[in-house]
Amino acid sequence: MVIGNTKWVYLNFKPYEFRAIEEYLDKEALRGWKLEKIKGEFFKFKKIEPKSFKYTVDVLDEIAFIDGKNTEKSMEYREFCNMAGWEFICEKNKFQIYCSEYLTENILIHTDEAERFEIVKKATMKYEFSISMLILLFIYF
Repeated sequence: MVIGNTKWVYLNFKPYEFRAIEEYLDKEALRGWKLEKIKGEFFKFKKIEPKSFKYTVDVLDEIAFIDGKNTEKSMEYREFCNMAGWEFICEKNKFQIYCSEYLTENILIHTDEAERFEIVKKATMKYEFSISMLILLFIYF
């Protein structure tokens, strides 16, 4: 839904879908939409001049789904990424989203893909387990 210079898109994603979200956000920037924030399952974009951005969606396994925003660990990680040339956009649960323009030299946040895979795998397992427990509790009561 587009209202003036704002666009809202419903996106419900799991930890293992981080690459698809990165690609989607990159394409939206080329179309002239930059992610501004996430509210629930809705992504809010603002209108910009079409640019080539590189987005990264990071899964922080150390943060619990119920911890909320701006935990000490997430703020520490955010500072590290900022020093590496990444602009913090927003966070949701275990996810932190950053972007950087292709024209600037930036340092890759993740250099070891095997380690990143393990983090995403653990986060996905915890996520699916918590959803399963909620369903079981709902059925039980």
